[in-house]
Amino acid sequence: MPKILGHPALLLFLISIAPAFAEDERLTLEWIFSEDGKTTTSDVQHAWLDTGLIVFYDNKKSKTERTLELFNPQTGKQRQLVDPQKAIRNITSNLEPEEPIEELGWPDAFDSSGRWALYQSSGNIFLLDLESADVTTVAATDEEESSPQFSPDGKWLAFVRNNDLYVWNMETRDEQRLTTNGTDTLLNATVSWVYWEELLNREDRGYVWSPDSSAIAYLQTDESDVGEMHYVDFEPNLPRLIKQRHPKAGETNPRVRTGVVRLDTKTTVWIDLENIPYEYLPRIKWLPDSKQLAVQTMNRLQTIVDLFIADIKTGKASYLLSETDKGWVNIHDDLHFLDNGKTFLWRSERDGYAHLYLFDMKGNLIRQVTNGDWALKPSGGIAGLDQAVSFVDENSGIVYFTGLKKASTERHLYRVGLDGKNTKRISGMAGSHAVYFSPNGDYY
Repeated sequence: MPKILGHPALLLFLISIAPAFAEDERLTLEWIFSEDGKTTTSDVQHAWLDTGLIVFYDNKKSKTERTLELFNPQTGKQRQLVDPQKAIRNITSNLEPEEPIEELGWPDAFDSSGRWALYQSSGNIFLLDLESADVTTVAATDEEESSPQFSPDGKWLAFVRNNDLYVWNMETRDEQRLTTNGTDTLLNATVSWVYWEELLNREDRGYVWSPDSSAIAYLQTDESDVGEMHYVDFEPNLPRLIKQRHPKAGETNPRVRTGVVRLDTKTTVWIDLENIPYEYLPRIKWLPDSKQLAVQTMNRLQTIVDLFIADIKTGKASYLLSETDKGWVNIHDDLHFLDNGKTFLWRSERDGYAHLYLFDMKGNLIRQVTNGDWALKPSGGIAGLDQAVSFVDENSGIVYFTGLKKASTERHLYRVGLDGKNTKRISGMAGSHAVYFSPNGDYY
């Protein structure tokens, strides 16, 4: 069973709220918007590394003292990961004069080994070397770069520029362009407002790295027929006019397809869904073998979701299963292909509650894994993902998940066997638990 990670900074968060109101128990607007007010209830930010270590960033410290700290859950030892003042100076030297920073801040991402921390500012991408505090600017151009993602092996960094997909070699620092036809209305590897707002939980997840880092699956969006809306920005002193393509009810939606581009050939194989009627592609997901891609399609009424498996070499797609609902089907991220290559887990509300089901690779139901008058409920995990499964331990045949089994007002961590037996609650304290597992499942 994974070990609970108890951390002094997290305990400090719980006991440090009360003193803030010792002198005057009344809340004031001045205090709410003060630095103390903003940080009193802030969590310690954290990220697991593939090495099994965890990075912390304590927002309750003063801005000049905040820094990235490395914690070893096995030994309980913690150390400063980077010199914050040196890092701030080096980052500031790469910014415009009007963009000085007072604190290091929490990165947008870490590479798998924990060597690099990624920051973004004014359309540029910066890499902070956590060993030396040196800063490298990725793709220093006048154009805006966005949506960066490290490859799983840490050798590449992908990003989007002018609606085209690029990769940057972490060793040679060479840039390579993977798509070439991006325009204002043809978006490669980045998503339109409809997907960002309605389907992807406000995360720009327009592409996904293969597990072996050899290829990238991405969405291509054509919104040339989508109506254009105009808004007046309320923030600046001189309001600017914002133009955004936004389909009104009943009007044309963006046309979206998915392709797979290999880094060695830089050619795209399109997943063949031409004979399959659909309006949305709400999710794409790699299988563990990096040879197949799972693609979900959905109709405009959002009452039918179909799941397909596609061969990335040929683009041929095979049907697996469907979810239907007279109201709408909730899109989620609980699709988990097991390493045995024979089965997968899928979350469904087909019995009236969100539960886990085990299927074979032809879409045949093997068994319902969780059941009862309660639902699985996501808690913690990765930003933007609607995922209740925290970890799957195939060696022991155990699934860890968060749900509402104890009460609808509490979220707890549970375990259950892949055989559907021996459901057990793990978290003890009453309340709602946000759960984050280490990559190997030893700790959470």
